Amino acid sequence: MVDDLKSEIKDLEKEKKDAKTKIGILADQAESSDRKIKELEEKINQQEDYSRRKNVRISGVEERVINETWEQTATTVTSLLGSKMQLPGVVLERAHRVGPRRDNIPRTIVACFARYNDRDAVMM
Repeated sequence: MVDDLKSEIKDLEKEKKDAKTKIGILADQAESSDRKIKELEEKINQQEDYSRRKNVRISGVEERVINETWEQTATTVTSLLGSKMQLPGVVLERAHRVGPRRDNIPRTIVACFARYNDRDAVMM
């Protein structure tokens, strides 16, 4: 009976050792996965920043049409840049309003320029 208990203790200690080894391996894998996730999050943020580098937010432009399309918004921005800022020939990829409609408060416009140099000209 004592020999049986000793044998069982030995088996349990071996299982414990194996479990600790597996836990260590899993902890290393989890740490490696965490590092990889952080690395990928940084890359995604960099890509998002890069994709927005040609964008400009424009506030205070009156909304003349209730359901303004992005084409109408782009036309409004293009004419505004040509007439008010003397920047004819600026090409937009797109322009759209953001946020929910509110009474008497025009929504912000996000304009994406086709060329980064046009965006710089607007910002100066």
